[in-house]
Amino acid sequence: MKSVRTKLDSYKLLPNWYRYLMSYVNLFLCSILVKTVVRGRQYIPKKGPYIIAINHFHIFDPALVAYSIRKPISFLAASDQEIEWYVVLAGKLYGFIPTNRTHLAPSTIKK
Repeated sequence: MKSVRTKLDSYKLLPNWYRYLMSYVNLFLCSILVKTVVRGRQYIPKKGPYIIAINHFHIFDPALVAYSIRKPISFLAASDQEIEWYVVLAGKLYGFIPTNRTHLAPSTIKK
């Protein structure tokens, strides 16, 4: 079986405190740049883990989701695609967890 490895598979997460800080920078920037109306925020649990699945169309969509939730969150993202350097940078800031879709395992979620 051939191993499908990408450079994102060796990606290391930034420390939690840094991702937490960057999530508030994102909140600040989005509150200045974007005026949105969010419906259904009351259905998000106040405590404990949860999963939000989105189908997004643009690289800015995860930033807007983080702004809508108003909590520091992490994203699962496909690592088996070629992506530009600025998307990797944004992923580092938002807490992007690379996921190789050809080799999924229970440990993928535990990261």
